[in-house]
Amino acid sequence: MRFPRLAGGRHWRDYFPRVSSELLAAQQPDASWPSDIGPGPVFGPAAACIILQIPLYYRPILQR
Repeated sequence: MRFPRLAGGRHWRDYFPRVSSELLAAQQPDASWPSDIGPGPVFGPAAACIILQIPLYYRPILQR
């Protein structure tokens, strides 16, 4: 099975600073995120956490 390559370079430099600043600005004082998007109340916070940890390579699929 081949895994898709992650977008990098210019795409990453354009995407991550913008999306991370939007996510951090939307974070609530209790460190949660609004949960009015997605299929249920945990989707928003889960998606935000996954996106914010991408550059740290915490997710096994991102580890090299």
